[in-house]
Amino acid sequence: KSQGIHCFFPFDIPFIVNSFLKKIKPVACILLETEIWPNLITKLKHKNIPVMLVNARLSKKSFKKYNKFSPKLVSSTLNSLSIICSQNESSSKRFISLGANNNIITTGSLKFDSNEPSNSKTIQTLKNITGNRNIVVFASTREGEELQIIKSYLALKSKFNALLLIVPRHPERFNEVFNIANENGLNVKRRSLGDQCKADTDILIGDSMGEMMSYYSISDIAFIGGSLSNNGGQNMLEAASLSKPIIFGPSLFNFEEISKKLLEDGSAIKIKNANELMKTISELLLDEEKRKLIGQKARTTFDNNRGAIVKVFEAIAPHIEDI
Repeated sequence: KSQGIHCFFPFDIPFIVNSFLKKIKPVACILLETEIWPNLITKLKHKNIPVMLVNARLSKKSFKKYNKFSPKLVSSTLNSLSIICSQNESSSKRFISLGANNNIITTGSLKFDSNEPSNSKTIQTLKNITGNRNIVVFASTREGEELQIIKSYLALKSKFNALLLIVPRHPERFNEVFNIANENGLNVKRRSLGDQCKADTDILIGDSMGEMMSYYSISDIAFIGGSLSNNGGQNMLEAASLSKPIIFGPSLFNFEEISKKLLEDGSAIKIKNANELMKTISELLLDEEKRKLIGQKARTTFDNNRGAIVKVFEAIAPHIEDI
């Protein structure tokens, strides 16, 4: 029975890549999303080893960077790939503009095909901590966003009857975010301690790993972090799969097409800043029917865009059938 081996990818420098390939002796290589490594791809091409870039995406920002600084290298690298399975038409057009020729197909985003189950025990534990209050989850927040959220919450606190569940993207920031809330005079608790939130608890810090789906499950509204700061947003499809009304900010370059689909379907709300965010949340908290409708539409959008994994397998099959 074969076993998978996990190892870190080396620096994309010729002599290091050569050593790496000698050790692992690959028969095929599948790269994901934006992992375009010129030396690795070129070396594998020379060895007649198929290299496939799947779930590929290329934002406007990355396109401009590649086009400005290394168009020839990127063009050569893209055409050394056996196939590019792109997430969306916008990315496909950008890849073609950078020089990709006949090796590209639009298969859709694999993120629509992921449907992580929630953990019922974790959900019950979280419910014991949060009680029966309405919950707004601020998922995968980045540096600078939490302070914006807290300041806007303080300005509208009298209109809120909900617990704010803030889940920082990076674990090393758990303490920092707890301190920010504390220093602003808010009643804040930590999920890791398991203390029960009371009626006057303002914020619960989601300082745990691997519980995001459970956080979404117990929430009434989901804000997607990385979109108020200039980080391009985070995956909003986990919340959509659980029929949650989704809100995100203006920075969405990592999820350009997905966010566009959600907005077109009335499955999400886009806000300009933290003040508009908290005002929108305050209004949704008073309108359960609207919350449920947006959440149902989000789930429909999620279901309607599944199937990319089948298209990807069909696209890569000819390149690996002799392996």
